[in-house]
Amino acid sequence: MGSTIRSSRRCGSSFSRRADAICLGYSGGQTENILWNLAKLAHGKSVFFLDVNHVFLRPDGTLDPKLMPDQLHPSPEGALAWARAMEPMLAELFGDQPRTVARPAGP
Repeated sequence: MGSTIRSSRRCGSSFSRRADAICLGYSGGQTENILWNLAKLAHGKSVFFLDVNHVFLRPDGTLDPKLMPDQLHPSPEGALAWARAMEPMLAELFGDQPRTVARPAGP
């Protein structure tokens, strides 16, 4: 399994404090450069990189407030989308079949 590297200039870190930082990648694309360098470390044997930024973004590249209402922490719906995005790779890494990720039953 190889690494996933996105080179899109519209997307930086999905856990940035500012929604506009996601689209601008901070000044000079700092966040994107960090992600790019982290992705290059992934060699697919013991180091892996999975870019799930797209999960939290609308088609125009801005944060979806339903998924990250305070622009830092995922909402329950955002956490579920995040888990669903990671499940296929985690299942492969653990030699398991992907599982359906569902919201836990609450009180």
